Amino acid sequence: MKGSARAIPFALTAVLTGCLPWPHQVETAPRLSGKIIRDGAPVSGVRVRLSENVMQDAAEKVEVASDTDGRFEIGPIRRLVWFVHVPVLVAKDGAPVWGLQLKESGQPWVPGWTPDLLAIGYTPKDPLFANCDLSADKLADEIHGALLRGTGKCDLLIGQPKE
Repeated sequence: MKGSARAIPFALTAVLTGCLPWPHQVETAPRLSGKIIRDGAPVSGVRVRLSENVMQDAAEKVEVASDTDGRFEIGPIRRLVWFVHVPVLVAKDGAPVWGLQLKESGQPWVPGWTPDLLAIGYTPKDPLFANCDLSADKLADEIHGALLRGTGKCDLLIGQPKE
């Protein structure tokens, strides 16, 4: 009885400080909304793919199509994980390599936004807005400074643009 009484404060401390495996959701790709245009006009029916890891073909992906106004909403992608969480040692945001791809009917997938793998990279908690221009060659982008850099046909913004 004495031994179990000593174990209770230890177990309680471990649970309260987060040192025990605990299931929780990790966001591996953010929620995005956006608009697809070509030469200033909206483009409908473009398939938009959000991937949690652009480096792996087997990574989880979600797809939607742009509406008649060229607009779309996609994501986020979340995973249930079990691991020991020690708040002092774990960065607030992970370093995923999520990305966005675009596909028109009969065409191959093209990068909508691909992360710069030399940047730190992370999944923002705020929703993003993607301005995608199919007539653009390639746009370079930076959000939150050097934390999130990438290139593609989309320019990413935090939140919704003013129209």
